Amino acid sequence: MSFENLKSTLDRYVGKYYPGIDMCVHHKGKEIFRYQTGYSNHETKNPVDPNALYYIFSCTKPGTCAAALQFLEKGYYRLTDPLYEYIPEYKDMVVKVTKPNGGVEYVNPKSPVTIGQLFSMTSGIDYNFRTDAVNEVRERTNGKMPTLEVVKAFAKNPLHFHPGERFLYGLNHDILAGLIEVWSGKKFGEYMQENLYGPCGMTDTGFKVTAEKKA
Repeated sequence: MSFENLKSTLDRYVGKYYPGIDMCVHHKGKEIFRYQTGYSNHETKNPVDPNALYYIFSCTKPGTCAAALQFLEKGYYRLTDPLYEYIPEYKDMVVKVTKPNGGVEYVNPKSPVTIGQLFSMTSGIDYNFRTDAVNEVRERTNGKMPTLEVVKAFAKNPLHFHPGERFLYGLNHDILAGLIEVWSGKKFGEYMQENLYGPCGMTDTGFKVTAEKKA
């Protein structure tokens, strides 16, 4: 199997879109392709190191969903369950409706947000985490921002549409992280380490960066 065309494509991306790329392809449990191109540090021109560590940001979402689905397999919830059954702060949410004349009104949702809608991001919840409620948690916890407390603060944001009406990229998977804390009785990062990252051999994945790893 030749990967020359793929290599050429990755080389074209470097410089035009990304400073550096590292790609690995597995097939039937075996690595069949690995290629690095470009720089891990564009300013110093350090080449991409196959052992380099990365900030993965929203790529934590698939892991969060996988962890939440572990609880579905164990019968902790159904996808049709209302979110508020597990985090009561989400019981009295409102929908922000913009009228044709530009005016705004807040109405009761036609149905509650369900856990299934969190997975598919069809809940109506947006990505606004810079709110007074979230800032209050930040100040009260001296910047520690416990996952479940922040998730409860999100409930004070209005929905952008009635749950289930359409898709909107938002804080839905962050809320799943809060649910994982409710179901497990553990901190989100602790649960992920014990039940996902550890068993998968992801020894360098986590929510804290040590001085050694930062280098």
